[in-house]
Amino acid sequence: MTDCSICYNSIPVVPTGLMAATKETKSEVAIKCPICGDGIVSYIDDESEKFWGCGECGNIWNSKEDLDKAISTL
Repeated sequence: MTDCSICYNSIPVVPTGLMAATKETKSEVAIKCPICGDGIVSYIDDESEKFWGCGECGNIWNSKEDLDKAISTL
């Protein structure tokens, strides 16, 4: 258990979850949106679609190569 610094309520914490969240892998590194600069680009993989997209401005890239190309043209 730990205490929330905002509401001071006790919150259960699973230590293994904290360790997993701090491991840095390529898939967990945040990519700043090359279009709006405010959003974070995420990989969306559901049953019908797979793409990279920015939740802030709504831009999508159909492949990692397209996203890399947009980033490199900045």
